[in-house]
Formats: sequence, C-alpha cells, structure tokens
Amino acid sequence: MKLKSLLIILIPLLILPCQGCFLIKERVGKTDDYNCKEPPPDVFTSVGIDINFAKSKFSKVVTGDIDVKVEPEVISLASKAVTDDRIRNYLQCLSRHRDGFTVEQIGYQTILAAFMQTNPSPELFLEWQKENPFPVFKNLEIEDPNHSTDRKISEDSNQSDTQEKTKESRELISSQELNLLNPKSRVIETQKGFYRIYSDTIRLSFAQYFKIFSKFGDRFLEQEEFGAKVRGKKVEWKGYVYFVGSIADRIRLIIIPDNLNMSSAPKASVYYDKTLEKKLFSLRRGDEVVISGVVSASGEHPILIGKTFEVII
Repeated sequence: MKLKSLLIILIPLLILPCQGCFLIKERVGKTDDYNCKEPPPDVFTSVGIDINFAKSKFSKVVTGDIDVKVEPEVISLASKAVTDDRIRNYLQCLSRHRDGFTVEQIGYQTILAAFMQTNPSPELFLEWQKENPFPVFKNLEIEDPNHSTDRKISEDSNQSDTQEKTKESRELISSQELNLLNPKSRVIETQKGFYRIYSDTIRLSFAQYFKIFSKFGDRFLEQEEFGAKVRGKKVEWKGYVYFVGSIADRIRLIIIPDNLNMSSAPKASVYYDKTLEKKLFSLRRGDEVVISGVVSASGEHPILIGKTFEVII
C-alpha cells in the first residue's frame, strides 16, 4: 500500500520535468537555410508582425527597394519589428548571410533600426531616407581565384590595417572627450553634507559632437562605435536656427552649431510634436536656441526627438 502511494506521488513528478522540456523546445525557433536562428513564432506575434514580412520585406525597406508611397503600411510594420532584440538580430543575420550586406551596410541597418524605434510616419521616413541613403559601393574589383596566395596576403594585410586603424581611432578620442558621454552632475549642500546629483543629460555639446565625429574621417566602424554610445542619450545643445518646417505629424527644426557659414555648417534635425507648432514657427533663421532631446540617429546629420527648446535673447 505504501509503495503504491509512493508511485502515485512520484510518477507525476517524473512526467512534469519532461513536459517542461517539450514546452521549452517548442519556444525555441528553428535555424533556417542561411544558418540564422529564427525567433519563436510567438515573438513575432507579440510585436504584431508576421515572420514572412521579416523575411521578405524588411531588407527592402533598408535598401530602399520598396515604394513606401504605394505600401505605407510597411513603415509601421518595420517599426514594430525592431522593438525586439531577437527579431533585430535575426534580421541582421539575414542581411549578412542571405543578402550579402557589407560591414558598412550592416552598420547602416543598425542606424536605421534606431530611427525606426521612434515610430516615424511614412513621410518622415522618406525624408530621413533621402538624407541617409543606403550605402552602395560600385566598381568593386573581382578577385582572381587563380591567385589564392596573393589574395591571402592581401587579406592578412587588410586585417592588419583594420586593427591598426581601430587602434589609431581610439587614440583620437581623449579621455576628456570620452568623459563628455557621462551624465551631467552638480554638487548640492545639505545639513548632512555635500552630495553630487546626476542628471539624465550627458555632457556632450552640439559643437563637441561634430568635433569628435569629424576625427574619424571615413572610418565607418569607428563612427558607428561612437554613434552607439550617443544614441538613446538625452542631450542639451545650443545652436542656431537654420530651418523650421512641417513633416506629417511632426515639426522639424534644423539647427547648426554656429551662424558664420550657415549653408556649409553641419546640421542636426530635431523633431517636435505639433503641439509646439506656433512657438516653433515663430523662430527665424539665425535665432540662438537651446534644445533638449534624445538622440535617435547619429552620423553626419544627427536626428533627435525634441523635448524642449528655449530662445536665447
């Protein structure tokens, strides 16, 4: 009787771990023909997209090979796709192994994904895409398979050059400049002593952003490394008004770091909600302003989601 009771208790306990194993296996996505691991189906469902969209249309959004005016819904779907890390990693794997994206093109996709997380309208996306076109490289030399030794020497040389450039680029940024990526802080005095209060805004100024970015020249990987440290951070930048315009449901303010050479000065776009439309359209070219916002996309023409702005009189 005791043995029978013990078996009644033990058998369900032995079965349950096995059932748990099956449940875990069902949640793991399969590896596709390109050796990319698909996220589980429920991951796609949770963000509101279909896996077929991820496989067939997302890369066309990246390369610009889809007519957004004809299919505006793809922008909303692409914005949903990049909200989950597992889907982003899968899309990047497809771009690399199926579509043959270069390192520079993968970097571009990363920047685009950061912008898409702002949930832009189709019109705003087209504006961003116009200013940030997909990098296409022409006149590429075709390697001769009969010269494998030369190719190996060339590959080793290129790898050495890349490592050397990376080392040099890191040396270009001083420790003081790296410190600009840390939050602002101030010291306050209380009855119990002095305390340092940290802000959610980093120290990097508008002019310092372009000063550091320009040091990398055409070193795309180092530019992207710096951009990754800045994207998603809140900044407070002082600059001058270059342009104010309306795009879909946003107001676009373009600012420059100085007003000496307006046409050639580096520019940043700050997108505000339409509730600030009247105040923004009262600005004039050359007005000095202080804006605050979150960096959405880095590069030669950074994009910010604006929070506040103030005119300096």
